Amino acid sequence: GGEGSMQVVGRYEMFGVVESMALVRFAGRQRDSLLLAFRDAKLSVVEWDSAAHDVVTAQLHFYEEESLRRGRVSFDQPPILRVDPLNRCAALLVYETKLIVLPFKHKGADGDLGDDLEEEDGEALAAPPSKKFKTGEAAPSQQSAVVRLGQPADRDSPILPAYVIDLHDAGIKNVGDFTFLEGYFEASVVFLHENRRTWVGRIAVLKNTCQLTALSLNLSQKRHPMIWSASGLPFNCRYLVPVPPPAGGALVVASNIVIYRNHGSRCALKLNDYAVAGGDGNLKYDELGDPVLFDTVHPARLDGYQLAFGLMGGGMYVLNLHVDEDGCTVKRLELERGVLRAAPTVGAASCLTRVGEDHVFLGSRLGDSALLRLDRMGAGDPPPEPREAARAAGG
Repeated sequence: GGEGSMQVVGRYEMFGVVESMALVRFAGRQRDSLLLAFRDAKLSVVEWDSAAHDVVTAQLHFYEEESLRRGRVSFDQPPILRVDPLNRCAALLVYETKLIVLPFKHKGADGDLGDDLEEEDGEALAAPPSKKFKTGEAAPSQQSAVVRLGQPADRDSPILPAYVIDLHDAGIKNVGDFTFLEGYFEASVVFLHENRRTWVGRIAVLKNTCQLTALSLNLSQKRHPMIWSASGLPFNCRYLVPVPPPAGGALVVASNIVIYRNHGSRCALKLNDYAVAGGDGNLKYDELGDPVLFDTVHPARLDGYQLAFGLMGGGMYVLNLHVDEDGCTVKRLELERGVLRAAPTVGAASCLTRVGEDHVFLGSRLGDSALLRLDRMGAGDPPPEPREAARAAGG
């Protein structure tokens, strides 16, 4: 690809701290919409209005019901927002134990999901958002602008009425992260949780406390059967990364080890000598040549089964997932040091995201952010100089 650049189109002040965000492409829309989650259980749908050349708020969702709080007034964990990769629904984890599922209208092989949930035929999927108003302005109609739990959906709204899943009833406690799985017929979500907690002072007694639980979301019947689970993972697992099909499954990222799990396969990569093997003791793992402390942010997906990780202390790594001949089973993980050629003012990564085919945006809190171009090295290319390989985003 050629040279790329980014320009500031606008800056907007929010009435709160954005705790989580996600992109979604509603059915019939030509542009993506941005979902923003705020404490304790608020969600905004923001869109770009080409006529006004400005960002507008399409919907406000308010789920701060007393019945969901269970008498508590404060919560340590902020809301976590995730969107299904096929844009079938979004899931918002609030109050640490409540999963709010927001189905989207879409056309599928079996017809319109909105017909099943609302029992209304002929729904106009491509209708414009109802009663938009700019961020910071008062809503023209409080009833039409703010959507509450259990409230019927507007006919023009791309979001159907939400419902709540109590994770305690599903045997899931102390959720650290969750993500949607890819390649499933129904929207499926996997949780990284720790039902029985431990800490570094007790790892001699109890260390493999994290586990995975995958649920299949039947949006029309509002059911969520468990499809697979995995237990005995290290206590310091931090977050999940979905793996694209046909391999599927998810990566569990910790500071000392990276683990791949699916319902039928498993493998791991030991990053340093502090790593502890997870699972039932029979989990085999590959070892990294040079030890590294893997304090990273969520990676950017590259081509195929490749992921780009940015360390919080500076540095870039590329994780390769090697699959077998049929391409359906991950058999080995390999981590390589990436080469980052950037200005000295570029800070360590606070976030990474893919932009188009040939660029990655590196956002930093400690320095300048940067738009990086991806240069793919061939098998015959010479290895980078040590000083270039060590030249990290903030180094």
